Amino acid sequence: MMKRYSWALIVVAALVLTACGSTSGMKRSSSSESAASSASTDGTQAPAISSDFSRFDRVLVRDFANATTITTKNAAKREVQTSQAVAAGKRFADRIAEGLQSGSAFTEVVREGEPTATTLVIEGNVTKYKAGNRVMRMLIGFGAGSANFDARVRFTDGATGDELSYITVDQNSWFLGGLLAAVQTVDDFVDGAATKVAEETVRAKTGQK
Repeated sequence: MMKRYSWALIVVAALVLTACGSTSGMKRSSSSESAASSASTDGTQAPAISSDFSRFDRVLVRDFANATTITTKNAAKREVQTSQAVAAGKRFADRIAEGLQSGSAFTEVVREGEPTATTLVIEGNVTKYKAGNRVMRMLIGFGAGSANFDARVRFTDGATGDELSYITVDQNSWFLGGLLAAVQTVDDFVDGAATKVAEETVRAKTGQK
């Protein structure tokens, strides 16, 4: 009985961490794809389809800007929602930097300062941030009180400012509600997405699959 209960907890924990929605893999920006196409038509060897960050030894992670759409006309609520989105943009950047600092793929990972010629810059926008309501998620479901975190992560060349790749984040609580939806939080989504971004960055640096 105890063993069965433990497995149930593991399954629930896994569902909470994965949530609904997704954090995409790294995708090459259109400018990078164009450069690859030009290289192949010129007779030179085109770079691999996946992103290649091997030339960067330093990472600068900037706070993610607030690009959320706030529809409420209540000034107090607008101020709260704006401050929450701004705080989420900082938390997201902090967690990405922490994930990169915990490994040895890059010589230096910083949160402030100017990029050098060998700096990969990670930045972007928070496009949706909604803490929602736990009670509504549990008792009503079907989107009521849902928690959401959406963002666009940009990887740019510190020397040129060109966007090299991007990742899209689209995370939301379990639509049908219940206990699973109630225990999911928007901060969990922020942290989970940041972990995925850090992992994808390391893969692009080291060439790991």
